[in-house]
Amino acid sequence: MENNEDIKMGRFVDNMMKDVSLDQPSVDFTKLVMAQLETAKQPSLVTTYKPLLPKSIKYVLIVLALSLIFFILWSNTSWSLNWFSNLDLSIVNDNRINSGIQNFNISTTAIYGVLILMVFGVAQLSYLKHYFNKQLAI
Repeated sequence: MENNEDIKMGRFVDNMMKDVSLDQPSVDFTKLVMAQLETAKQPSLVTTYKPLLPKSIKYVLIVLALSLIFFILWSNTSWSLNWFSNLDLSIVNDNRINSGIQNFNISTTAIYGVLILMVFGVAQLSYLKHYFNKQLAI
């Protein structure tokens, strides 16, 4: 039964295909397709990436943060804030966690190792960001 329907369907498709001729593309078909591809290559203003902060502002913020850190580290002035003079912070100082942290020592070699890993991590991130920005550029 199924075989009979398949044969009828096959004959019907064959008859339909005999009546249909092949379509011929226009003479300038390739030219039109290439023109559409050229217009598709141009990035639209909606999809172009625009960073939240411009590079100049990022550099200014980095310089300000580094100068603040260097100023705090190498200044000989003592900092006194009057905000904390009235607070009783003896609870913070008299616990097991604080005494454990005070006795915790890290060797300078380990500190230098962590710092070097951080520097290389930042360098790798900036390299990868540049690489992927170049790869994903439209």
